[in-house]
Amino acid sequence: MWHVLRVMMLCAGMLLLAACAPQASAPTAAPASDTRADTVLVSGKARFLDSYAAWCTTCRRNAPFINTLKTQFADHIEVVTLDVDDPATRPLRDKFGLVDRSMYALVAPDGETVLARWFGVLNEQEVTARLTQFVQSGQ
Repeated sequence: MWHVLRVMMLCAGMLLLAACAPQASAPTAAPASDTRADTVLVSGKARFLDSYAAWCTTCRRNAPFINTLKTQFADHIEVVTLDVDDPATRPLRDKFGLVDRSMYALVAPDGETVLARWFGVLNEQEVTARLTQFVQSGQ
């Protein structure tokens, strides 16, 4: 009888732990990869480069926020997703030091100057503040 009770208590404890664990928001669909390096750099806008991999849990976690940035800053900053598994994106990723997945860079409208870099899980407030600062500076 004790054994059955112990097993039931263990199972209840594990269910309670699982219910209390923080849950990551469901990722949205993967952003489309952009391989147009020649046109990406001549858009006349600043670019937020997103080095993305579909198999990367960090990338999938950041995807809803990246999609928000596309809308929020559409008039001033072009969000460009570069699929790390697509060899065609390698030259552009190399140019800006985006050698791995979940690496991000804010590139000035000149297409050469990196204004900011991020890696890993993005601090949404920090990134939004930096992009807002860029837009307000009128660069």
